[in-house]
This record gives sequence, structure tokens and C-alpha cells, in this order.
Amino acid sequence: INLGAFFSPLVCGTLAAEIDYRWGFFAAGVGMIIGIVVFESLKKKYIITADGRPVGIKPEKRTEPTVDAAGAAVKEFSMERIALWLAIYAGLWFIFMYFVGFNFVSTLIFATSIAASGFIITDPTLKKDERDRIWVIYIIAFFVIFFWSAFEQAGASLTLFADDQTDRSIFGWEMPASWFQSINPLAIIVFAPIFAILWTSLGARNREPASPVKQSIGLFLLALGYLIIAFGVKGATAAEKTSMFWLLSMYLIHTLGELCLSPIGLSMVARLAPVRLASLLMGIWFMSNAMANDFAGMLSKLYPEPMAPVAFVDSLKVKYPAEIGTIEYAHKETIRGIESVPVASLQLDNVVKDDAKRGEIKAAVAMESYPNPKKFLGMEIDNLYDFFMIFVVMAGVAAIILFFLSKRLLTMMHGVR
Repeated sequence: INLGAFFSPLVCGTLAAEIDYRWGFFAAGVGMIIGIVVFESLKKKYIITADGRPVGIKPEKRTEPTVDAAGAAVKEFSMERIALWLAIYAGLWFIFMYFVGFNFVSTLIFATSIAASGFIITDPTLKKDERDRIWVIYIIAFFVIFFWSAFEQAGASLTLFADDQTDRSIFGWEMPASWFQSINPLAIIVFAPIFAILWTSLGARNREPASPVKQSIGLFLLALGYLIIAFGVKGATAAEKTSMFWLLSMYLIHTLGELCLSPIGLSMVARLAPVRLASLLMGIWFMSNAMANDFAGMLSKLYPEPMAPVAFVDSLKVKYPAEIGTIEYAHKETIRGIESVPVASLQLDNVVKDDAKRGEIKAAVAMESYPNPKKFLGMEIDNLYDFFMIFVVMAGVAAIILFFLSKRLLTMMHGVR
């Protein structure tokens, strides 16, 4: 997985930056088709059990009766319970769509996650220790949302930061912003064996942290990574570019946090879930990732978007008629009493083909641009420092709470660490 994740930004990102974005997407599509062909052609040879039977086919129907905690026969999926949770599901749709104001996709993700989780935990066949372990999965899945919603800024706001305000020059060559996406998978390939040795070594001495503690460490490292880059950009203006050292350091620390959280979480679900519900609960775990990615998109909207005065851009259109004279404004806003347009909407990278002219125009725009303030929980976000501190606080608080809950969660895990 991470080998592919390392090469894909280098290939797709380079094609997008040097030729056209359509070629970048085309390369991604070709890679996906190759993956499907390899899977379909080799699955019957390699994805098999020790005795040669294929893995993942439809299981045989269970014939023994299902019993509850008291040993009495009971229906796992009674029509009454299904009808109840379908009604709850419909209610959640109504609440998220009309009261919270979510769009269709966000409503689908959040309503499905909550309703499916409730349906599983109310299974009458669950014993007390099984229900306790499932609650542990749910609680940690909730905290995982805060991790991934901050971590997945890598594909949104952090790439904008790399493109707009990071000095990517290396001996006169400018590295494409998309290449920063290869840092994380490369670091995972390098550090995963080290972490495996670390946990095994600590386990041999009976000093290995429990899964909830490891995940709280992962959240703490995530907060630390954002704290580093927050101080790196403190006081920087829209016209200033920061050293790529800050971004590289943050991605490295985030990778260490991921190694404390992601594989540990998958292993924890596999060990805590009752066998008959293992696939459903793994689905719930990945639904928390879906919620996190959707939440990440909401948070990325708080990125302080650089704005440029319309009058200034109009003057540039006169000065560079051949380069940007035909630019049309996607939308205008009044910022600080000045009619302004988002710098990103000018699409200078696509419009201006000459490298020297493009650099000259982008530098002029950066000098005149200013942020568009955003609001988050009553706070005004009008610079990168404030934006990155959102994730420091969010991940840091989550790490502290999960750490202090760990002892209680360990008790509810009934012997599983």
C-alpha cells in the first residue's frame, strides 16, 4: 500500500504539474485498472486458505440456534429491531439534513455510522464482556475521528500551504507541491519495522503500552507536528515563503503518530470484536475514517484563503494583457471594505505558461494579497498560525482525554491489551 502511495504522487503529481491535470488523473485511473486486473487474475491462486479454499466467498449458512446471554433462543435480526433502527436512521437523516445543515454525502456518512453502530450494540445475543469490548471499539473510533480529520489535511490545506507558502527550491529546481505527499508513505516504510521491533521488545519485558495508550500517543504526536509548523509560520505574511523544513518535520512526526494509531487500531478491532461481528465492526471502524475525512473537508474550509484587490488584479490585466488579460473572476467578496477575489480563482498556474512571467505575476499578487477571515467556535481565523493551532488544540485535548480513559477502557477490554 505505502509503496504505491510513495510513487503515485511522484507520477501523477508530475504529470499534472508539467503537462495537464487530466494526465495526472488518467495515470491514476490506469494504476487502478492494473490493480483490478492483478487482483482478478491472481486471487484464486494466492488468496486461499492452507488447504486451497478461496478466502472471502459467501460463508455457509449457520444452522445452530442463536442464544442470548441467558442461553435462551433469540432472533439476531428480528423485524421489530430492524424497523426500529430504520426509523432511527430516518430520524438521523432529518436531523443532519435540516437541523445541522449537512449536505447529502455528509448526512449519509454520519447517519449510517451512528445507526449501524446502534444496531450492532443492541444485538440481544451479546454477552456482557462482548458488549463492553464493542463499546471500547466505539469510544476509540470516536477519538480516531479527531486524528484523521487533522491528519488528512495533507491532501487539502497542507498541499495548498506547500504550493503557496513553502519554499520548494532545491539548488535552483522547484519541487512540485504534490511530492510532499510521498513523505508519509516513505517514512512508514522506513519506520514500521522499527516500531514492530520496539513493541515486541517492550512486550517481552511486559512494558508494552496498551492499545488505548498507544493511540493517545499517536494523537499527541499529531498535535506536536502541528505545533511545530504553527511556530514555523507565526508572523509570516501571505507574501513570505517558509522553509520546507517545517513541513518535512511535521509530516515525519505525523507518520510516527500514525504508526502508533492506525495499525494498532486495526489490530485492536480484530481482537476485540466477536467473531460473528468482526466484519461489521471493521466496517464501523472504517466508517469513523469516513466521518473523519468528511470532517477534514469541513475544517479545511477554515484555511485562510488569500484574497487580492479587484482593482490591483485589473491593473495587472492591463500590464500583462497577453498573460492574464482574459481572466474572469469566479466570485467577488468585500474584505476590509475592499472588493476582492480569491487568489486561487485566478488560476495563474494554468493561465500563465511562461515560467518567468508566472513567477513575476504571482510574486506581485502575493505582495498585495491578504487573508479572508473565517470563524470557528467564535474565534476568528485570519492567519496560518491560528489555523494550525486548531489542530494542536483538537488533537492535544483528545490525546489527554483518551490517555486518562485508558485505564477504564483496559478494564472493559477484559484481558485484551
